[in-house]
Amino acid sequence: MAKANLNSKIIATTIDTEGLDFSIANIKELGLDKQIETKIEDLTKEYPYPANYFDYIYARLVLHYLSFQELDNVLNNFKKSLKSTGHLFIVVRSEKNVDRNKPDIEYDPITRLTKVFYRDENKNIIGTGVRYFHTPETIKEHLEKAGFKIDYIKEFEEQLYKDFMRTKIAPRLDHVIEVHAF
Repeated sequence: MAKANLNSKIIATTIDTEGLDFSIANIKELGLDKQIETKIEDLTKEYPYPANYFDYIYARLVLHYLSFQELDNVLNNFKKSLKSTGHLFIVVRSEKNVDRNKPDIEYDPITRLTKVFYRDENKNIIGTGVRYFHTPETIKEHLEKAGFKIDYIKEFEEQLYKDFMRTKIAPRLDHVIEVHAF
């Protein structure tokens, strides 16, 4: 996006310092560090951007980490900070990624968050992941509640990669939902 719009000013945010360091290194390597400002930011806390600030908000594979309640608040903030001609592009993980009938799944119907336990070959827990897995209907409901108009919603499988520049293919596909709204 940045390379295609060299005159644009971009703010790239993440919630963790490891992610920030990774982003900064990649942005510098690509020679885009004068164009892209990087920050640590938790969207569930105080929202730092004023009304009518952004032309475009791009949230790829981040909003599914928010609970039902947090997502509504963040999308309301996004709507306020977008200019009247602004656009929102998001990608969230689909509920097709998880089988809620498996024993290694915990679902909270209040937050709509699903906790997945990852195990090694000896069935020992080696990690967990917590996400709000969406359907096209759930993400549409949240966006419309925040006042967005949906341009399109697409659901598809996406090849995962192990690296930032998408050159090293990961061993699995991911089901995602892509939305363009304004």
